[in-house]
Amino acid sequence: MKHKEFPRERFVPPLYRREIKQKLQKIRQGYRIVDEHLKETESLMQRADIQEDEEDTMTRFVVGLNDNILEVIELKPTTLFKRHSNSQCQSKSASKIYNNIDR
Repeated sequence: MKHKEFPRERFVPPLYRREIKQKLQKIRQGYRIVDEHLKETESLMQRADIQEDEEDTMTRFVVGLNDNILEVIELKPTTLFKRHSNSQCQSKSASKIYNNIDR
């Protein structure tokens, strides 16, 4: 017997969702590698139940990157965004972003 789907709002307090969204707004790469930053961003988005288009997600992710990496992205923005939007798996996209930044 399958369990019934229950509305998320019924079990997740509004304060928890608000705190997760605040963390998502403030997330920064810091000492983590790009892949870890991407995974944390995706995790927070999933926990906050945020559904947005890929461009908005990519913008949210890029804003939190370290300055030295942002400088590289500014030099090659179209390559980065094309690679990200064409990827089929988030972990693959993270490795492509990371590999593109290292070059």
